[in-house]
Order: sequence, then C-alpha cells, then structure tokens
Amino acid sequence: MVTFGGTVALMFFNYLSSIIRAIGDSRTPLYFLVACCVLNAGLTVLLVGALGLGVGGAAAATVASQAVSVVLCLAYVRLRVPELLVRRGGWRVSRGDYAQHLRLGLPMGLQMSIIAIGTLVVQFALNELGADAVAAYTTAARVDGIAVALLGSLGLAVSMFVAQNRGARRDDRIRQGVRHGVIMAVVGSAALGAVLVLWGTGLVELFVGPGQGAVVDMAGEFLTVNGALYSVLGVLFVVRGALQGLGRSLVPTVSGFLELVMRSAAAVVLGGAFGYSGVVWSNPLAWAGSVCLLVPAYLAWQRRHVGASDRAVEDGGAEVCVRGDDRPLDVARPVAVPSSSGRRLRVGRRAWSATRPAVLRRQARAHRGRRPAATGRRP
Repeated sequence: MVTFGGTVALMFFNYLSSIIRAIGDSRTPLYFLVACCVLNAGLTVLLVGALGLGVGGAAAATVASQAVSVVLCLAYVRLRVPELLVRRGGWRVSRGDYAQHLRLGLPMGLQMSIIAIGTLVVQFALNELGADAVAAYTTAARVDGIAVALLGSLGLAVSMFVAQNRGARRDDRIRQGVRHGVIMAVVGSAALGAVLVLWGTGLVELFVGPGQGAVVDMAGEFLTVNGALYSVLGVLFVVRGALQGLGRSLVPTVSGFLELVMRSAAAVVLGGAFGYSGVVWSNPLAWAGSVCLLVPAYLAWQRRHVGASDRAVEDGGAEVCVRGDDRPLDVARPVAVPSSSGRRLRVGRRAWSATRPAVLRRQARAHRGRRPAATGRRP
C-alpha cells in the first residue's frame, strides 16, 4: 500500500530524469539516482532496524528517497536549465500534442506489459517442472538482470542520441551512432557473457547458499545459454532504441508481440518436450525473432533517409556535393560549390548542419526556377 502510494514520486522522477537526459546530460540523473539509493539504504536501517517498523518502514524509506530525488531534479532544472520551466502558456496543450505523446508512449508501455506477460507464461511452464526448476530460474534471472540492465541502458542511450540528431536533421550521425552502438553492444555482450559463463554459478551460490547443488547446476545452464547469446539481445536493444528515437513505434510494438508469442510458445512447447532446458531456450529464441523484424525495419529507414548524405545531390543541372563526415564546413568564408553548368553556387556562411540534402535540394530548385531580372528592354 505504501509503495503504491509512492508511485507518483517514481513517475515524476522518471519523467524529470528523462527530460534531463534528453538535453544531453546523462550524468546528473545518475548522481541523483545514486544519492537516492544511498538515502534509501540509510532510511531502511533507521526505520526497520532502529524504529522496528518492519516491511512498512522499508517501503516508506523507498518512497521518501524517491521523493527526495524528485526534489533534486526540480532544483536542478530551476537552477541550471531554466528554459525547461513551464510558463503559463506552456500549460496550453493541443490535441495533437496529446496524440503524439500517446502514439509514442503507449507502445513503449505496452512493450513492458508484454514482457511481464511473457514472464508469467514462463513461470507457468516452470511450475510444472518442480521447485528446483523454479528456484534455479528465479535465482539465475536475478543475476541475469544485472547484465540485461547494462545492455538496456545502452539501448536507452542510443534512443536519446537518435532522437536528438533526428531533431537536428543529422541523419548521417544517426547512422554512425547506431553502428557504433551495435559494435559496443556486441563487444559488451561478449564480455558480460564471459563473466556469467565463467563465474555465474558462484554468484548464484550467494543467493541459494550451500547444499543446493541441483539448483546451482540448473541456474548455471540458464546463465550459460543466455550469456552466450547476449550479443543478440544487445543488437535488439540498440536497434529498437534507434527506431523508438526515430518515432517509429509500430515496428517495436509488433516485435514485442512477436517476442511474447515466441517466448510463450517456446516455454510451453519446448518445456514440455525437453523440460527445464527447453524453458531456458525460450529467451534467446524470442530475442532472435524480434531482431529478425527490427533490423530490416531500421535498414529500410537508413536506405531511404541516409543514402542522400553520402552522394551528390543533382537537381535542375546544379550538382551540390555533400560531405559525409562530421567535420563542419568552414563558416568563416563562403563556400563555392561547382555545378554541372560550369557556374558556381555560393552556399554562403553556413555550417554543415545547414547543408543537409533537403536544404540543398530546395536551394537547387530555387536556383533553377530563378528568372533573369527585368532590364526594361524588349527581347
């Protein structure tokens, strides 16, 4: 009951921290989160240990620490980023604003619900396999959650990076960021998988204690299978975050349903055929099915939007050469760009961000449609 009442504080912290991350500051929310965790631990010791409030005291400590983190976020926005303060006119929200927020927010919330539903189906399949299978899967999932959280954070970072550069019309940076994100995900997944494969059983023993050899072995099988295929999960997080940052919420939602179907079917069908090992393979199979849908969708967007950044744009006889790197053009002097007709189009004092293909095409069309000035004489 106490935790449910504190969901308002949790919601506002997630809302404010997301806004702060969206402007490119990912460290400040992390500092506030660390402070929240330290405060939570201290209040728990005080309320449960010293005052003897029991479970209610632990819940109150969590809610109070989250409320403090909200106050810290509000103070940071007011003092450091006053542009984000809501003025009187900012409360006027149009129907289109609501529609846009719902279009982007509901699919993401639905994805989290889909994951929870899939977990319930897997739990149902585990209940048929006995107490050891339930204990092994639950314990291994706790250890696995640490690695999944790290990979999920990378996907969140890619989503924000893509959204920022989409707003700046820097499609070339989106491609580079997603490519680097995939590389980081694969390398990080290999490192995390190696840790779980080599030392995962030792971590499991910390949770179950001595004398639980069967549970430790079954949990080790879970960590070995998942750890060996973390690269698939890392690619899933990065590509899905990129599509969400682009505002393409339909494909991630459909992939979430596909992931639910494959996880549930694998847990029930393979669990009935191969026992605990079949249930363990439900997660990697669900990841693979989702990736098979997400990757082609992102590549299709890349072919449509990014290809023009690396080739010359021709329109109406004027050829404008576009640089594909991240270095800005020299803004201290006008830039003369050769055209196919031998004339030179002057781009002027503009940075690389102003020479996007769409802008250049508009300039070329305007140049093509420009007529000679009237001279007062008849031809």
